Amino acid sequence: MSGRLFFSWRMFAAAGDRDNLIFSINRNARARGKLNPVSDLSGSQFRRRYRLTKEMFKRLCQELKQNTNLRSSQRVSIEIKVLTALFFYASGSYQRPVGVAKHLCQKICSVYIEQVTQALTHANILNKYIKFPDTPSARRAISQRFYSKYGIPGIIGCIDGSHFKIVMPRKEEEHFYYSRKHYHSLNVQMVCDDQCRIINVNPKFGGANHDAFVWHNSDLNDYVQTLHQNGEMVWLLGDSGYPQRPWLMTPILDAVPESEEDRYNKRHRKARVLIENTFSSLLPTRDTFSGVRS
Repeated sequence: MSGRLFFSWRMFAAAGDRDNLIFSINRNARARGKLNPVSDLSGSQFRRRYRLTKEMFKRLCQELKQNTNLRSSQRVSIEIKVLTALFFYASGSYQRPVGVAKHLCQKICSVYIEQVTQALTHANILNKYIKFPDTPSARRAISQRFYSKYGIPGIIGCIDGSHFKIVMPRKEEEHFYYSRKHYHSLNVQMVCDDQCRIINVNPKFGGANHDAFVWHNSDLNDYVQTLHQNGEMVWLLGDSGYPQRPWLMTPILDAVPESEEDRYNKRHRKARVLIENTFSSLLPTRDTFSGVRS
């Protein structure tokens, strides 16, 4: 008799534990459903999670509404879509956005991430925010700031390439993307100004291509050459992986310590670290590409 009573007690206890677990899950889900990150998170918490300030986030949503086809749906606002994408960019994982984004399943998160990504790469957005200085006065303003900070005249940008991991492409084109770092990637060429603002991006080439090859085949190379041929004395700063050209300044190899060449190298290195810092700020986004689903 006592055995049957004990068995019955265990069954009731297990049922009670299961009910408590379900209640806890539903309570947490309801809490997530009511969470408004803009109002409920502190400024520092919001920035750590989404890598934007609240004010920048609001401005971004407004820009996307005005200049792209991204829209709210009947059940989900444009703000939730953007937050879902930003969290994915910042974390490199589908699971964390799914866990906090108001009961959104992974499939729906993927849809919203795709929609926001398409909006962010819309021509209206790219042409407004990633823009190489296209007038003499704009280039002069940048070069003057570079000179006042680093003592090198005529600089209008720092250039470098960096590998962004991607999933393995199709076998017939895999060799274009397998890099010397032993993974598949895009070798993304980027130029920044003195304030680490991105002013040119070229993501067209696979990781098997060297920085110098990407530069040689870029439209920017032709554009800066044309400026130089027209008598405008401006140039970019690049590392020793690039060829020395009148419009592309690289370090002087084997410079004698304390010589003029060595002093130039020190100034060059101090200025060129800007592009390294710019790439470093994109580290979470770079990790994201290696996890993108095909």
